[in-house]
Formats: sequence, structure tokens, C-alpha cells
Amino acid sequence: MALVISDEFMATSKLTEQEVWLELSLMLYQKKRISLGKAAELAGLSRLQMQAELKKRNIFLNISPDDLKKDLENLRALDLL
Repeated sequence: MALVISDEFMATSKLTEQEVWLELSLMLYQKKRISLGKAAELAGLSRLQMQAELKKRNIFLNISPDDLKKDLENLRALDLL
């Protein structure tokens, strides 16, 4: 699928093409429509870069209680907690 954005919109928004992709991916992630990995891919960033962008905008990671429990178990198993 191709996404076509008019030159007029781009001029009015004063965003670069990369900034449009980033903003779109952040919005979709914040609305829990895509995962962090997919958001990073859409924005052309690494997962760590995407996490940094989320932090800049005070957007919290979408972590389920089960994911958090697994992360804590892994940290305990590694003796890091």
C-alpha cells in the first residue's frame, strides 16, 4: 500500500517526510494500534531510538501486566533485582 501526502500538506505542516512518518508511528503506538517494534520500523528508527522519542514526548510504554511480571522474573533470575 502506498500513502500519498500532497505537497500542499507537506508545505503547510512544515514537516519533513521522516517527521511525518515519526508522528504517524507515535500516534498509532500511543493509541495501541501497533507495537513498539512496528512503530520503530514505520518511523525508520531502532527500538531504542523510538523509546527515546516516546520519552521526549512523555508517552509511556505499552506494557501489559503479564509483560511486566515476566520482566521482573527475568531480572530476578539474573540477580539484577
